[in-house]
Amino acid sequence: AIGTTNQQHCYILNNGTTVTRNVKFHIFRKLSTTSNDGHALTVNQAAQLTSTAALIRGNLMTVWVLNNNVSGVPIRITPTGRSLAESTVKRTRWNSTLDLEGLSEPIPATANSSVWSTVAGNSLYCYEILLNPIGHPYTKIEAESFDSQSGVSAQACSDAGGGQNLTNISHADSLRFDNLAPGTGSTIRFRVARAAGTAESRIEVRQGSLSNPVLGSIAVPVTGGSQIWETLELTLAPSNSSASLFFKFIENGSSLGTSLFNLNWISITLPPIPDSLTSEPSSATQIKLAWTAAEGATGYKLQRSTIPGGPSTEIGGILTNTSYSDAGLTAGTRYHYVVRAVFDSGVESSASTQVSSVPSAPLVAADIALAAPVMGSAGNGGMQFTLRFPQSGLGKFYQALSSTALTSSSWSNASPVLMGNGGALLIEVPLQSTENKCFYKVKVWRE
Repeated sequence: AIGTTNQQHCYILNNGTTVTRNVKFHIFRKLSTTSNDGHALTVNQAAQLTSTAALIRGNLMTVWVLNNNVSGVPIRITPTGRSLAESTVKRTRWNSTLDLEGLSEPIPATANSSVWSTVAGNSLYCYEILLNPIGHPYTKIEAESFDSQSGVSAQACSDAGGGQNLTNISHADSLRFDNLAPGTGSTIRFRVARAAGTAESRIEVRQGSLSNPVLGSIAVPVTGGSQIWETLELTLAPSNSSASLFFKFIENGSSLGTSLFNLNWISITLPPIPDSLTSEPSSATQIKLAWTAAEGATGYKLQRSTIPGGPSTEIGGILTNTSYSDAGLTAGTRYHYVVRAVFDSGVESSASTQVSSVPSAPLVAADIALAAPVMGSAGNGGMQFTLRFPQSGLGKFYQALSSTALTSSSWSNASPVLMGNGGALLIEVPLQSTENKCFYKVKVWRE
């Protein structure tokens, strides 16, 4: 919002030409960067305070406290049913004696359960409190353990735990981490340090490649120094992929080619994925599926497609069992399935390994009735014979095998696998020109 000098909008027009940012701009930016797409919490407000509000997005809770009294008011912030993830909390405060940006500083927490503070008179305070996730602990990954990188280097780190951090991070530098499969609603944390005077920048998260859509983006604030550390949290957008995660570092505006910030570690919630998904036909129009339960899951989402890895449709709604019969299918059509776990926190796991089956009826005598073989030319100067099944089983599979010794280990494939079509099926088998004798058989099966 832009107003004149006497109007309290986020931007102020001075003398009709110069646009400046006032304190409301910086308060609004803090609110939007910490709480967009979040929701409000119920607050037990101290009677002496003018106003309080608590908001949560992912596992980041922000508490806003306004004190219009002359005297300070002591407060204790205790999130009901949740615990604090870190031993310090970021506090930003504004009053008439401070810079427009406010003053940010870490304050200690008490036993990972509460934050004690005094809200000075005629001041606005914002507390940024990271909470431990519900159900799924974070998996911590040192930033220097990347699978590939572009542009960054490592140095000794003075953060808790020591070790190394990544430095010399510039515009368009990136990291790749394999074997990470965030679910829908997964959150990711970055441990960053940014000195004053460095360019405004952000971290973008992508999956599969650096050119794929952004799953999430988060601005990196000034922390007060290149070894003064702060933890940021980002909720990722849904993804149907389990491919590598990419982190790209972007300088806002035109690139100055300078070092933006340091990165110590990354942590991410990786909800357990349902294991051992199996599928098998139970009739000509039905496939039976089963999987192993994911720890802590309250339900499952099963998805079906007719293209491997292609667009899928959710079937059955939220399932509470670890098995499902998918009915009303078309015999002879291959169907592909994945399953995801659903949790009380609203998080969904990444998809399981994909499986597929073709619905078919049980084998009957007509499926394997074989007409007399027909000898003929193979078209390449050799000879072949043709096996004909007059009434092949729809959705059943056929393959010819050959052996020169009639021992169990001597059989080898003599034709490709063919699927029955409900009518005549021909299997062309080339003769072994170098052998005096050869034996043949046909394997017929349902998946």
